[in-house]
Amino acid sequence: MRGIKTLLVAGLFGLFSTGVSMAQDMNPEGIWQPANKESRYKITYCGDDNTKLCGLVHWIQPEHQNAENTSLLGTYLFSELPRRGENKWRGKITLRGHTIRGNVTQLSPDKLKVDACMLIWCEEVTLDKFSDL
Repeated sequence: MRGIKTLLVAGLFGLFSTGVSMAQDMNPEGIWQPANKESRYKITYCGDDNTKLCGLVHWIQPEHQNAENTSLLGTYLFSELPRRGENKWRGKITLRGHTIRGNVTQLSPDKLKVDACMLIWCEEVTLDKFSDL
């Protein structure tokens, strides 16, 4: 259950930058994974103006696959999250069949922070860049 919780919450992606030179190196597009390395997410720019953020479940470690989480492979956990600041997006995320609000913030070229709340339950996950697209 811990793996599926991390998998779903980690699908909430976004970005943040503190300097102009660093902002040039910051790119959310790529394949990202949580510290437990049980899943990977493909994050891309999307939308009419290509500034929104989309993320889908790209891969689940074979030994952690089950009927519940393999049905999520290839599905969007979020689509067209609007930019809410430099390297930061906020919008609706699908989590366990519920639509909730979440944030994605890029902390560095290789780190994303994803956070979301459902009622009183909140979670934060840090993702590491696995590869570029």
